[in-house]
This record gives sequence, structure tokens and C-alpha cells, in this order.
Amino acid sequence: MERFFHSIVVASLLLMILLTTKMGPIVVRGKTCKIASYEYKWFWCLSSAPCRETCKDEGFEGGECKGSFLDKCICTYKC
Repeated sequence: MERFFHSIVVASLLLMILLTTKMGPIVVRGKTCKIASYEYKWFWCLSSAPCRETCKDEGFEGGECKGSFLDKCICTYKC
């Protein structure tokens, strides 16, 4: 009886190891935060290219023009 119990425990442990290795890595995506640029020199943000460069100079990952009427340069970074 003891040998039967021992083989069941070993089989269940091997099954759990096999199932956990089949799951693979879990990928967590970071949230992207947005903040208005401090150093963007133009009053209106009409093109995202200069906005993106200004944001990168400020240390952010990127930027784009956002807004409805008077667009603003919005910088993006992972938070």
C-alpha cells in the first residue's frame, strides 16, 4: 500500500511539472502614460515629427500631436 501511495505522489508531481512547462512565459505589457511636452516651442502642434523629436530630447519614448482645436504635443512613456 505504501508503495502504491508513493507512485501516485511521484506521478502527480511529474504531471504538474509537465503541465507547468507547457504553459510558457507570461508576457505583461506595460501601460503607456502621456504627458504634455514642457519644451515644445510651437503654439500649435501640426506635425508629429517635431513633437516626437522634442519629446525624445526631453527623455520620453515618443510623442504625437493630440487634441481637437489647438493641438498639443503629448509625450509618451512606459509607466
